[in-house]
Amino acid sequence: MRLTRRRVIGSAAAGILVAAAMSTALTPAIAADPVTVTFWDLQWGNADYQTVAQKLVDQFNTENPDIHVDLTIVPWTNWFETFVTAVASGSAPDVSTGASFQPNYFYAQDAILPLDDMIAQMKADGSLADIPEANLEAYHVDGHYIALPWAVDFAGWYYNKDILAKAGVKPPTSWDEFRVAAKAATGNGVYGVLSSGDMDKVLITMTQNNNGGFFTADGKADMTGERTKETVEFMAALQADGSVDPATAGYDGNHAVQAFLAGKSAFFLYGPSLLANADAATAAKIGLLSPMTGPHGDKGTNAWNAGIMAYSQTKHPTETMKFIRWWSEHETPLWTQGGGGMLPVRASIRKDPYFVNNEVDNIFANEYLPVAKALYSKAGQSFPQLNAVEGDGFLAKLSQQTWQGKPVTETLPAAQQRLEQILNGQ
Repeated sequence: MRLTRRRVIGSAAAGILVAAAMSTALTPAIAADPVTVTFWDLQWGNADYQTVAQKLVDQFNTENPDIHVDLTIVPWTNWFETFVTAVASGSAPDVSTGASFQPNYFYAQDAILPLDDMIAQMKADGSLADIPEANLEAYHVDGHYIALPWAVDFAGWYYNKDILAKAGVKPPTSWDEFRVAAKAATGNGVYGVLSSGDMDKVLITMTQNNNGGFFTADGKADMTGERTKETVEFMAALQADGSVDPATAGYDGNHAVQAFLAGKSAFFLYGPSLLANADAATAAKIGLLSPMTGPHGDKGTNAWNAGIMAYSQTKHPTETMKFIRWWSEHETPLWTQGGGGMLPVRASIRKDPYFVNNEVDNIFANEYLPVAKALYSKAGQSFPQLNAVEGDGFLAKLSQQTWQGKPVTETLPAAQQRLEQILNGQ
């Protein structure tokens, strides 16, 4: 109320009212407590990642004093059980990042809040064009957007330049050339291929490279399809050639990375962050193959999307949506300072010099991204059981058994049976 625009009657009662009004106008308003939004983020980068993520959260809180985001970093160890327990007990966060199919899994339980209104607003103001349609569609289920993609991961074959030169072979461009190069590089304590016992990404990536898949068009199990079988047989042939390090079955991911960087093998499949673990001298010896041509002329690779999602349990949907959009638009430091291990889906972020000047990131962005497909590509659309497919470990077991030399005629039927059980909820 502005008293200068009021005519005040000169009576005692009117004077009292005016004085009271002026007193109220001059008294500072007591600010309401900010709304608290809980945010669970996974450890996506190096040791600095948590610090960088907290600085970003602090920046948001400063810019939005009516909202206070509370960050918790969730370790990858038992991550799935952590979220399942939280959702079941009614203590889910308001918002979280998560593995590829985490939004799909919890959406099927009515635990995910669709982002339709936010997506519509981003589409209307043009900002949605910064995110590739294919990545966005990965989280478009039953007509609803269940998460906003913020990063995408690939696995590519890195190679040791010195080892290939010593073996007298060029970086391979096809499966046949890869097998020849791996065998030629093997000897004197060096192997053509090194992996880790739990690395199912070899199987998944090579299957997509061969235009295979684990599902039929109607979403049923299809581990024994011709292209998939051909892929596992190719992996078995590498092992039979003696090209696969026997220690592979026992390596965990970190040991495998260190062994490759130490020059123990010619080839190693890994994501964009591999050389973050290497010094400059070592990194100079490492190259990344372009997507190879499969035996039928196909080129392809697998894409693992990472999304940020809201949970139905939130009491603050408006504030949660505001944070999700802000986070998506301001996350560049997660890579440039926090060692983020994937690629940003936003084209604007990939224009940062950190990516433009990175040879490996450019190969992934310019050559892998255009031919990348989701794990469920043969089925046409995602479905809730995909989270269990990734988390069960049967694909890793199949890869491990293949590297150990077990017959494909035994391992593939067992994998088919386990996939059928997962799809049936067992």
